[in-house]
Amino acid sequence: NDVVLLGPSGRNHPPAGIPFAAHGQTTLIHGENLMVRLSPEPTGIGQWQPVRVTFDIPRDLHHVPLVIGPFPPVLINVGESVAN
Repeated sequence: NDVVLLGPSGRNHPPAGIPFAAHGQTTLIHGENLMVRLSPEPTGIGQWQPVRVTFDIPRDLHHVPLVIGPFPPVLINVGESVAN
């Protein structure tokens, strides 16, 4: 729920998967309701970690707002070669 693309109708497009590298290969972990949880450090202070996600983008979307948590949306430009 914290990371979504917004379609023109206001429909949310959640991530389709999380790329994962192991043994020199990259694979895609996918499924419904993907969740990444980080354990806090022993001090009780949370930590930040980058997480890569992938999306299935409908062919007709070329400019898509990306929403991450409480931050304002950022407009993502999807090239036509990617969307075709």
